[in-house]
Amino acid sequence: MTLPFTPTRPLPISDDSTSVQISFPLIKSDDGSVEHCGPVAVLTLCSPQKLNAVTMEDMQSLWTYMEWIDEQPQISITVLTGKGRFFSAGADVADPARAKGIPEEIKTLPKDHIKHIIGTRTWTQGRVYSSNGMAMRMMYNHSKLLVAAMNGPVVGIMAAVVALCDLIYTYDNFYLLTPFSQIALVAEAGSSVSFPKKMGLGKAQQALIEGKKMSAKELEEAGFISRIFPSRPTPSDADKKTYTAPILQDVLHHIGDRLLPPNVDMYAVLNTKRIIRETAYMNKNIYEAGMEELLGAEAVFRAGRPQEKFERLAKGGRHKL
Repeated sequence: MTLPFTPTRPLPISDDSTSVQISFPLIKSDDGSVEHCGPVAVLTLCSPQKLNAVTMEDMQSLWTYMEWIDEQPQISITVLTGKGRFFSAGADVADPARAKGIPEEIKTLPKDHIKHIIGTRTWTQGRVYSSNGMAMRMMYNHSKLLVAAMNGPVVGIMAAVVALCDLIYTYDNFYLLTPFSQIALVAEAGSSVSFPKKMGLGKAQQALIEGKKMSAKELEEAGFISRIFPSRPTPSDADKKTYTAPILQDVLHHIGDRLLPPNVDMYAVLNTKRIIRETAYMNKNIYEAGMEELLGAEAVFRAGRPQEKFERLAKGGRHKL
């Protein structure tokens, strides 16, 4: 792949069969006067035949790409999307890596044997921290603006991943389902915090405890979804099992219109994202958050960026306000 910028280190190599793909789309402003290629990285789940159910390897691929993106100063926005009619059906239960249980040499020991206790704990911790723990850490710590372009419903751990995005865009046929309790799992990937923060305590309890299917409409009303785009008719000749609704195109158009220069200052966007995240999830009080805002304001004014915007507006320049 030819990159539109010089990276800090080579892009991790993958082939066409990889279930997670990265791309750098060309984005134009409404009037076509401004083109961007590079500041937006798109990560796509590419297993529509199995509804983008993710294996352990898929999740590691996703985190590897996100880690690389985080290191690239030219990239400001990371978009998550998928191919087919689902964004993700959650964990791939047929994944051989998930099927592997505690090693037989450990299982055959008496349960009160020290090696059984240590071996079981080591296996369990490795399994949990390499998937759930990594999901929470990579999503929460990602410094770029995280945007979800939901091509379809999302289930399970990937719903918890989506909840940690900064902006979530869907069509009206979207739904979110987290049947953790029903399959003997505890809430995953920080969803016990992110769900109440983004949809409210009551709806979070319904989603995580009852396993209620949450519709796009109720999630938008709750503030979980940023915007529901008008649905588009499915082409008559489309394969309903693999057809991908054009949500990504709608979201990229919206990004070009509202979330890229000259309409916004990316330093301001990313700094505001950081302050909101730290305040929402790290329980910063209003004084601490206010001090972070002041430090951010000091940095942008010192660089002269707001002054340039103000001068342009004062002269009658157009701006997306």
